[in-house]
Amino acid sequence: MGRANPYLIRGPDGPGMIVYILGGFLGSGKTTFLKTLTKHYLDSGKKVAILVNEMGDIGVDGSTLRSEGFKAVELPDGCICCTLTQSLFEAVAGIKEEIDPDVFIVEPTGLALPQKVRDTIVSTGTDAENIGIIGIVDVPRFDLFMERKKGFFLEQISESDLILVNKADGQPAEKVEGVLAVLKDLYDVPALVVSGKTLEGVDRFLEALR
Repeated sequence: MGRANPYLIRGPDGPGMIVYILGGFLGSGKTTFLKTLTKHYLDSGKKVAILVNEMGDIGVDGSTLRSEGFKAVELPDGCICCTLTQSLFEAVAGIKEEIDPDVFIVEPTGLALPQKVRDTIVSTGTDAENIGIIGIVDVPRFDLFMERKKGFFLEQISESDLILVNKADGQPAEKVEGVLAVLKDLYDVPALVVSGKTLEGVDRFLEALR
């Protein structure tokens, strides 16, 4: 997606299905913001489909989301950016044909690279300009990941169109500012401070989608 505007993810008012891919480690807050996005668009009268992918039994599953009234498809027991690439291709094609959503939200496993997921979705005929990657990092574990998983951690959010700096509530202001400084130094994309718990910054996040 283009990066000229301060907010980079366009909403689903243009032609074709809009896709959001949520990237981030397990526990970063992907599921919280998946639900936030879904509710936002459902309340706006849009048709939304969800695809979730977790390794094994860890994390939210499709049945949980379906029990809450969401149209969710699940691809378990593998990573959709590597071992389940063909399954992802087939799932996206099926969702486009059977549900024909205005908005399609993908929550990959915490071990996935969102840009690889995007490339597979593009191969189904989805316009790349309609796909936005939302990277999510959490403040409490930021230093830990930078110390122990720096290469993968930074690659995972490297092609984000927007980065959510989550779980800032209760954290020292200097720590939050430190995270923002690192992200600003590395990436030329907006980074918004948010909290899935207190809803801090959620309005700004949703405005960034328009």
